[in-house]
Amino acid sequence: KFADSLIIQDTLKKLVDWLLVLEVILEDPDASELEKQQTIQEIKYIEEAWTAMADSFFERGISA
Repeated sequence: KFADSLIIQDTLKKLVDWLLVLEVILEDPDASELEKQQTIQEIKYIEEAWTAMADSFFERGISA
């Protein structure tokens, strides 16, 4: 369980770090429309992953 917890914590941290990078791309005036659309799609994927992880926690009786 300890290793599982560390892996999950590391994954969540990396998701947050990547979201911060994606936000910078969205704010970049030099980013093309295609880059921005791809970035938005990637953010949606991350949100879906985050929700799936949260649902998994809830099913195991873990909530914030």
